[in-house]
Amino acid sequence: MMNDPTRTTSLPGADLLAAFGAALASHLRQMRAALERGDLPGVQAPAHLLSGSAATFGCRRVGAAATELEQCCRAADLAGSRNALDRLCEAALADAPDAFAADAAAPESTPSAAQAPLILLVDDDALLLGVLKQTLESAGLRVLTAGDGATALALLHAGQPQPQLAVLDIALPGMSGLELAAQLEGVPYMFLSANSGPEIAEQAAECGAVGYLVKPIDPAQLLPAVRAALARALEIQDLRAAEQRLTLALREGRETGMAVGVLMERYRIDRHDALRMLRSHARSHQRKLNDVAVELVQAAEILNSLPAPRQEAPGGRPRTQDRRK
Repeated sequence: MMNDPTRTTSLPGADLLAAFGAALASHLRQMRAALERGDLPGVQAPAHLLSGSAATFGCRRVGAAATELEQCCRAADLAGSRNALDRLCEAALADAPDAFAADAAAPESTPSAAQAPLILLVDDDALLLGVLKQTLESAGLRVLTAGDGATALALLHAGQPQPQLAVLDIALPGMSGLELAAQLEGVPYMFLSANSGPEIAEQAAECGAVGYLVKPIDPAQLLPAVRAALARALEIQDLRAAEQRLTLALREGRETGMAVGVLMERYRIDRHDALRMLRSHARSHQRKLNDVAVELVQAAEILNSLPAPRQEAPGGRPRTQDRRK
């Protein structure tokens, strides 16, 4: 039984409490997975459910933490949602220790190793590398390690999954962390450095780093910094994806407009009828409108590039111009 003096005096039966504990663990796993994907609506829905039902089962701390998490999701606060979810896990362990203990997600853990972010650590200090690796893995993150830039690149080119974040020492042997970062093709990165000078921090920011830590590093400060960098990297990825969608929409709109113009000129119809003709052809052939538009424009360009046929006089002889002397 789950006994706590802060709960209501009239509680549901043990079976219902056990069922709620199991459901609570399941919700926390789902929310953790959704949060790692950056899916805040996927976190908000179960948080809203828990905020309303937890008090019924005597889990007031769970209800309060779920309400806080729901508010962070509504505000689109990714970093705040991560912290709120950690507090919700703590509240779940406090409110439902028996029913939740067998399958609870600890505040610093993730429910599935396959879904946990993968972090690439690169530092030539083997002792520090081991400490940082242990710190991140104890929080449920997956970790790859390398002692220099060449080894890190070899890992990435050997078919390893792409990390969600690279944590790079700037002063690496052979290849600096700044040089390595330039070769990380789409992998967000943050830097470690023993140099606390502002010029190094400015250089890191200018080359696109999502975070910066100064050595000696307190392992307790590493996890919040990595989580903040992951959140920032996710925001950048979302912005890039939105930019790509906008670029694609503009390009498709331009190509569709050109195809409509071709049809207007060929059939002497207005824009509305030309667009309707284009859409009807795409639907009847179960093809994307833009694909049909591209082909139509390309066909028109080929036609326009062909030389005009030479006209022939009666009898099959080439027609020549009448030149008067």
